[in-house]
Amino acid sequence: MSSSSFTSSGNLKKDIEGDRKKKRKFQCSQCSNSFTQSGSLKAHIESVHEKIKKFQC
Repeated sequence: MSSSSFTSSGNLKKDIEGDRKKKRKFQCSQCSNSFTQSGSLKAHIESVHEKIKKFQC
């Protein structure tokens, strides 16, 4: 996150969102989701796209 100051909460929110997007380096090739960690991307693909459920009740 930057060390900037803002005159409106909207501008602050835009700055925060921009920082979050920069950190999401792992893009899903099957949808528009992106993640900050490769393990999160892998878990997303398995559960959402491959319908793999590792835990059963």
